[in-house]
Amino acid sequence: MKKLFLITLFLFSASLIFGQESIDQLVLDQQNLQQNAMLVLGGWGAANAITGGIGMTTSTGTMRHFHQMNFGWGVINAGIAAFGFYGAMNLELSDPINITLLNENYKLSKALLFNAGLDLGYIATGFYLRERSKLASNHDRMLGFGNSLILQGAFLFGFDVTVHFLNAKVANAIHANIIEFGVTPGGVGMLLNF
Repeated sequence: MKKLFLITLFLFSASLIFGQESIDQLVLDQQNLQQNAMLVLGGWGAANAITGGIGMTTSTGTMRHFHQMNFGWGVINAGIAAFGFYGAMNLELSDPINITLLNENYKLSKALLFNAGLDLGYIATGFYLRERSKLASNHDRMLGFGNSLILQGAFLFGFDVTVHFLNAKVANAIHANIIEFGVTPGGVGMLLNF
């Protein structure tokens, strides 16, 4: 009983210390996070498309293939970022807004973790191509593509993990808005907002 009281007191204190944000502010926080993340991804994509395009036409051998692969990644990442930014601008939430916002947040979190796993696969594939290039007749292409996969996978892994942790902070704020603890005349209580 004493443990239950201490846990409840701790949760109540935490809700008072951290406070609550309005649902409108939470929606804005989620939109801003997603939009800023897509701006970073779009910037990375644009930089790769531009430098890759220039590098493909001005270099030869391994570097030409490295730039060729970066160009392709850049175009794809810029496209993903454009769609993601548009989706964040038009975040549609139905009633109950708190729960719908939390579901949107969780969907983003799961997508980021899934992508982080794919990113590790890109890195591993890049190292595999680098190793295979030692014995391949198309050495320059395999080595250039492998180096590009390592670079792209490393950036995307860092990006996905970072955005995941930032998204978790927004999730904590949403949880605090859904669950409230307080003192009532009859004792300590918990309120779930829908």
